[in-house]
Amino acid sequence: MDSPNIDIDFLAKETLALSEALKGSEDFGQPSLFDGDFQFERGEDFLLRSDRSVDQSSEDKTSLKEEIEVKESSAQEVEDDTALCDSLFEVQLPQDVDIEFSSVLEEEEEVVDEQEELFPMSPGLIFKIDAGISTFCVRGVLCHNINESVHGVMNNENDCWKKLKIREREELSGIHYFETASIEQSEMIAEYILNKRFPLQEEMVCNLSDPGFSWWLESNDEGMKIYFKAQSVERDTQFTRLGPIGDRGIASLKFLKCEPMLRRLFSISEYSTTEKSFELRPINSKDNNYLNFKDIFEKGEFNFEFSSSELTLEQQRLVIFLQEIAAVRGFWISVEEILNNKP
Repeated sequence: MDSPNIDIDFLAKETLALSEALKGSEDFGQPSLFDGDFQFERGEDFLLRSDRSVDQSSEDKTSLKEEIEVKESSAQEVEDDTALCDSLFEVQLPQDVDIEFSSVLEEEEEVVDEQEELFPMSPGLIFKIDAGISTFCVRGVLCHNINESVHGVMNNENDCWKKLKIREREELSGIHYFETASIEQSEMIAEYILNKRFPLQEEMVCNLSDPGFSWWLESNDEGMKIYFKAQSVERDTQFTRLGPIGDRGIASLKFLKCEPMLRRLFSISEYSTTEKSFELRPINSKDNNYLNFKDIFEKGEFNFEFSSSELTLEQQRLVIFLQEIAAVRGFWISVEEILNNKP
C-alpha cells in the first residue's frame, strides 16, 4: 500500500498567493479569497465568509493570517496521519509464529499421489473385449503394475493399442483391468483366455462330438462334481459353466494329489478323479472349509489361509494350482459380467 503524498509545492504556491493578496494582487489564477461569496470547504464544512468592507485592511490582514494558519494546521494533520500509517506498517509479526510449510507441501504431494495412483499398484491384466454377433475375443496385456500400465495404454506406450486392437482414442472407454495376486496368475489367465475366440452361446454350437472349451460344475446338497468336458446337450440348464479355467489333463492329476490335503481341512465321504471329471462329497456340506473350496469354482475366490511351514513342498505347489484356478475363474466371471451388461 502506498503512503499518502503531500503536495509541498501546492502549499508554497498558496502561501505565495496569499502574500501577493496582501500586496493588493487579486488575480493569480483562482477565485479571490476576499470575494464575499467565496466559500472555502475542508473537513467538517469549514466556512469562511466576510461581510465587512474591503477597505478594512487591518481586519483583512488578520483574517488572511488565520487562513494561513488553517492551511498550515491542515498540512500538519496530513503529515501526522502519514507518520501514523508508516508506523502501522512497521509492526512486525510475533517471532513465535511457526508456519509449517513442510506439512503443506506433504499434503500437496499426497494429493498428487492420490491422483497418480488411481488404479491398483499390483500385477494383473488390462483387457478389452471384442464381441461380434455370435463370438467374442478377449484382447489383453500382462502388467506388473496396473496403475502404470493403464497410463501407458492411455499414451499408447510400447505399441499397446496394436496389442489391444485399438484404432481410435474413443475405444479406450472399453478398456478394463483385472487384479491378480502374482504375475504368474496373470500368465495363466493369458494362456487359457487371452487372444482366443469363444462362442457367446457355447451350448448352441457344441454337440456330443465337441464338448467345447469350458469346465462345468454340478453342485447340490450331497456335494460337487466338476466335468472337464461335458457330454450332455442340456448342460447349460443342469450345470454351471466355469469357462476355460485350466488344462484338463493336468487338472485331473493335480486333483488326485489334492485329496490328502483336503481331507485335513474337512471330512470327506467320497473323493474320485478321472480324466473327465472330479467329484467330492463331504460329510458336512455346511463345513466352512468345504464352502471355501467350492468358492474357488463358484466365485473365483481363494479364501484359505495357509502357512508355508504347515505344508510340504508338494502341498505348496497344490495350493498354487488352486490359487491359479481361482484367478482364471474370477477373470472369466468378470468377462461374463461385461458381456451381459454390454448394450
